[in-house]
Formats: sequence, structure tokens, C-alpha cells
Amino acid sequence: MRLLPHGESGGCEQIVNTTQLRRDPFARSTLIRLVLPLSMRAGNAAAGMLREVFVHELSAARGACASCGAIGQMGSQHLYMYPLSPGAVVRCNKCQQILMVFVHAGGRYRLGLRGLAWLEIADSVEAATEA
Repeated sequence: MRLLPHGESGGCEQIVNTTQLRRDPFARSTLIRLVLPLSMRAGNAAAGMLREVFVHELSAARGACASCGAIGQMGSQHLYMYPLSPGAVVRCNKCQQILMVFVHAGGRYRLGLRGLAWLEIADSVEAATEA
């Protein structure tokens, strides 16, 4: 697959190898992202998705450390906090870099995930149907 620059085609034209699309599911998803228009909405449209994600048990969620690449369950990482502190720090159990910072103070929650490359949370409904 290749995209012709603006000048060569008068617009942005896609040339697609259909044989490759039949064999490669990643190429199909890439094509879908290229062909379908991106829908931009206000950030509050994500509230529903966030509400679905944060009702799950997160200790079983898996994440990848952005520093060393180690993958593990959040419940197996190291948690640091003082007894009366308003928050906690979760560190990678391999390299000790900060994965997550959680603070609850002033009537608000603040969650920092800068140390995670990704966080995978199993959907309990789908997991139950697969079992």
C-alpha cells in the first residue's frame, strides 16, 4: 500500500495491494483507518469509555513498564505509601521505575500513568463468555 503525495494525484490517492489485504489483518485495519474519516468529538465523549474501564478490578490488569519493557500484573508491582498519605506510588518490580501515581485529596482523584507503555484490563463480560 502506498499513498501518493498531494502533488502527484491532485489529492491524496491510495493504491492498495488487495492480495496483501486478504492475507494480512493488520493491513486491513490500517486501510480502514486510512479510508474511513476520523471522527473528532469533544473530550467528554470519552466519559462513557472511562466509566466502563475503571469499574474493573485493576490488580489483575497487565501493564508494560515504559522504562524496561517488563510486563506484569499491577497487583504484583511494588506499592509505596505512607500510612496517612493522600496517595501512593506503584513501581516496576523489575527496574523500580514509577509506573503509576495515585492521589486522593481535596475531593479529587488524580491518576498518573506516565510510567506505563500500556495497560490491559480484561473485560469481565467477555472473559466470562470465553471461559
